[in-house]
Amino acid sequence: MSVFSTIRFLFLAMLVFCVCLPVHALDVDLFERNDTSLTLQLSSIQNLHDRVLVEQFHAMPSLTRINENPKQFSVTLDSTPGILRYLKAARLSGGIYVHLPQLCPSSNCEGIHFKVRGKIIMFGDAIAYDSMLINGSDATHSAVFFTNEEKPRLQSAVYIGAEFSASAVNQLNDSFFAIRQAYREIAGYDLLAGRGILVTTARDSEGAKGFGGDFLNILRLTFHNRRDETEDEIVRLMVYTFAHEVAHALHPAKLLEMSPQGRVVSEGSADFLRVVILRHIGLLDKNQLTSIVSRAYDACQHKRGSAGLLERIAKKAAHFREYYDCGMIYYFAFMFDSMDSNTAAAEQGFISSLLSVFKSAPETNDDAQECALISDGCKRWVLKQMTGNEDMLKAQRAWFDEKWQAYIHRHEE
Repeated sequence: MSVFSTIRFLFLAMLVFCVCLPVHALDVDLFERNDTSLTLQLSSIQNLHDRVLVEQFHAMPSLTRINENPKQFSVTLDSTPGILRYLKAARLSGGIYVHLPQLCPSSNCEGIHFKVRGKIIMFGDAIAYDSMLINGSDATHSAVFFTNEEKPRLQSAVYIGAEFSASAVNQLNDSFFAIRQAYREIAGYDLLAGRGILVTTARDSEGAKGFGGDFLNILRLTFHNRRDETEDEIVRLMVYTFAHEVAHALHPAKLLEMSPQGRVVSEGSADFLRVVILRHIGLLDKNQLTSIVSRAYDACQHKRGSAGLLERIAKKAAHFREYYDCGMIYYFAFMFDSMDSNTAAAEQGFISSLLSVFKSAPETNDDAQECALISDGCKRWVLKQMTGNEDMLKAQRAWFDEKWQAYIHRHEE
């Protein structure tokens, strides 16, 4: 064999070796420590990159070293339902929910393998028993839920806390199924394919009362700090929140990143679609629909002041409810102004066009697409009024109410 052939053979052998050799990663074990904390344990520390990661873990303020062990940390289980924040690690009903990126020391989770240990583990719609390995690339935008309950209420990747009655569970499952089917009809596919569903209550130190949710690989619905709310009321709000959260599957990352309007587009259109879907499946009657939309218009007008919606958002002066209320009534106004007839077919056509724009955002080719993305470039007078100052929004109310009543009565036919 010539020298050249020998070198070539060695090079190919090394290439095959490099391709076939498993990529090493730092192991991070996650398991329940006690009622109030989670244990994070580092292992398989083999090279310089691993040691750098270990140092980065030590620098994370949310981690507390256990018994001065340099490889073992405690994470407090305390839900924090702040605006624009995901839960980090929280005890929800009978299990533990972890937003994995917040346990990674850098902007992503590369170079890490999470080993989650519990009796039953849910990651998306995947269910495992005793343990589950999650690669860092899969963890970057994901959450995991695990429980050590003897008989958790978990079926078909839907976990519902044991505190809910059997009748509540039936109502939740039936409503979720109907909502999921209705979205399939308008989108053409199952928006929750590959995702798990988590329905729980929580107690936390912030003391915030009401709903929080995430839409990741797990759709999470949590009612925080229940006081005197009836189960029927909580179930009703769970169903409403579910209808909102499912809509987020229609919002690609590029849409959410649009500035300044990305969030009002996503939250406003999700609330708009929530109302449409709940009406179509019969979970909202005429009076309930009118109450929701009218209160949203009132709240939006009251908060608007002398500046327009996009200006308030850009200056970070907008109240968090404006993203929902003002966005929702904007999309109803957009639909009313776009339909050439007040029919179910015209409504479906509008929604299909809207979803198409969301899918291709931020690219736009015409004024209708600019308006669908609540852009300054939208030239429609009606929608300029809807995003204008308080006086402009107030002046548009009579037109909106007239169109709304016609829309409601058409649904009764």
